Amino acid sequence: MVAPESVDKKPAETTDDGPTFDDVLRLAGGSGRWQLKHIVWLSKTCINLSFFLMGMIFLGAEPEHRCADGFAADVGFASLPADAPRCPSAGANCSRWVYDTSDVGNTVVAQWHLVCGRKPLLSLLQSVPMAGGLLGALTTGMFADRFGRRPVTLAGSTLYAVTALASCAVHHYQLLLAIRFVSGVGCAFSLSPLVVLILEIVTPEWRLLIGLLIQVPFALGVMALSAMAYLLPNWWHLQLAMAIPTLLYIIDFWVMPESPRWLVRTGRLPAATAVLRRIAATNGAVLPDDDALSQMLQRVYEAERSQKVAAEANGCLSFLGQLVQLLRTPQMRRYMLVTFFCWLAAGLSYFGIAFDLGQLSASRYVANCLSGLVEIPAYIVPWMTATRWGRRPTVCALFLLAAASILPVVAVRDWRLSLTLGLLGKFAVTGAFGLLYVYTPEYVPTLLRTIGLGAASVSARIGSIVAPFIIDLAREAHPSAPTVVFGVLALLAGLGALLLPETAGRHLPETVAELESGAWLRQPPDCRETIADLLPGARRDQRAAS
Repeated sequence: MVAPESVDKKPAETTDDGPTFDDVLRLAGGSGRWQLKHIVWLSKTCINLSFFLMGMIFLGAEPEHRCADGFAADVGFASLPADAPRCPSAGANCSRWVYDTSDVGNTVVAQWHLVCGRKPLLSLLQSVPMAGGLLGALTTGMFADRFGRRPVTLAGSTLYAVTALASCAVHHYQLLLAIRFVSGVGCAFSLSPLVVLILEIVTPEWRLLIGLLIQVPFALGVMALSAMAYLLPNWWHLQLAMAIPTLLYIIDFWVMPESPRWLVRTGRLPAATAVLRRIAATNGAVLPDDDALSQMLQRVYEAERSQKVAAEANGCLSFLGQLVQLLRTPQMRRYMLVTFFCWLAAGLSYFGIAFDLGQLSASRYVANCLSGLVEIPAYIVPWMTATRWGRRPTVCALFLLAAASILPVVAVRDWRLSLTLGLLGKFAVTGAFGLLYVYTPEYVPTLLRTIGLGAASVSARIGSIVAPFIIDLAREAHPSAPTVVFGVLALLAGLGALLLPETAGRHLPETVAELESGAWLRQPPDCRETIADLLPGARRDQRAAS
């Protein structure tokens, strides 16, 4: 993987204000074999994440069940009469359940009788990890900035590995619930700083492509999960199979690097020099001598430190102050409220459709495998469309396509057509979700960009927490109720996105005042935009290098 700009091995140009870290990274070979080797290895975390987030599709599959009260103690499911109650009447309790495990195997539902009146406990098993992930997401950035990307990622990976393995031996529902919450925290701590680390070791022209490709292992993990669940019908056997790959995290203690960008930013220049030397050696590049390289890194550090001091002087680092700024002015408030709703709808619809697809097919294994398969083009195709026709039309079209695909499922009786429509909806909402990650930072002012994206991400996580309850509880009211909820949310998000600005080819707003004035939108778009320009940071780096 060699960046187009570094093919001729010429030194990177620097700006009048001095070199940037990306200039130094290009001198070390840009994005080459060293980056490729580490990115391929580190992306295994996305596979483990897919097991964790989607595993409950099979771990919590609901087998056919009947209440066996009043029948012989040794009666089995097949021996019960057809009119045996599936759920007792309102106000009545069942003291003994029997299950047909021939289809979905022995799941946690049969283990702890999570049916009928106890069904919310099943939804809780899926929502609790999302809540743990929310807690982790709110704190991981602070820890990663303070202690580094590597130690926080390793701590999160270790926590997740231990809890994933412990889940296999749990015999109490409450204990499994607590472990899954801690696993969610570990997942957030292992993934968020890792993604930052990966994007910080590549040059700007590759960041968007890498940001897309590191999501592919997640889709591959979803597909592999179907095969594992088919071969391992006992829930704790499946849990063990999903946990064993986490043992590979042990190797990370020896091979995972620290982000040289973070090392420079925090003044750890000798450590940054050592990492850059290893990068250059693997990429076949030659760095300046130690004195010259130290001077370059010192200038980068001083420039970033000056920016931090200026931000502190303007009160930009106050967390509460930034939250207030997001909603204080009219235009900014409109953009952010629409943004929060779009992210909420994306998170809720994505996980809702993923968990509901099994109901649209004769085989939940096939449905889940196809669900992972359609995600691969969904990571790439919408970005190409957004580059050609713009961000806002693409986001609107994807949400509306999701609604147009999901809502007709209510009236369709053929499972093949239902599954096809569901997969099309999954493709659309996955594409919209992914595009929001790049579109949102493009219209949030520079000084509020991090907190704005973080607040939007919280909205999506809230949606993912609510999704299991909508599936399990709304279906009790009507089998089509979850589908209607997901479709209507996607429809409203598609219409709401029309209120957002078009950002393709335009300079990013630096301040709230600039955003409110609308001057940045009146500038003519840059017709030379490439797919790399989708990443906000890439434009700043390109302007700085010109």
